Order: sequence, then C-alpha cells, then structure tokens
Amino acid sequence: MTSPEMTSSTRRFCCRPADTTCAIGASLVSRSSSPTWPPAAALEATLAWVDWFNVRRLFSPIGDIPPAEYKAPYYAQAAVA
Repeated sequence: MTSPEMTSSTRRFCCRPADTTCAIGASLVSRSSSPTWPPAAALEATLAWVDWFNVRRLFSPIGDIPPAEYKAPYYAQAAVA
C-alpha cells in the first residue's frame, strides 16, 4: 500500500467539499450588510455531507474503500515513528 500523499490530483478530489463549503459560507456573509449564517439545519446537512464525502464514501481510485480506512495505517505508522 502506498502512503496517502497529497498530489495535485488527490487534493482536487479530497479538498473540494471543504473548499466549497467555506466558499458558500463566505459568499453568504459577504453578500449581506450584516454577517448572517444559513439556518442551522442547512449547515448541519452540509457538514454531514462533507463528513460522508471525506470519511465514509467508497473511493474507487484507492480500491473502493473509504478514505479514512485508507489513511489509517499511514497515521498509525506515523504515530509510532
């Protein structure tokens, strides 16, 4: 198994949800005269989707396993060293 290093192509897939979420929040705040946030239910739904995308979904380029499962041996080895 190779280590899960961030290349430009993996960053494009792994970080897009978080980048999009941050951009949505920033655009909502900057468009109004006073800082407001989306309703809590909308924010919770978005964060649940980001959690699913980053932790639990099956990612075919790494063998149809969740990203968290793929990264676990790397972080375990790094913690010991």
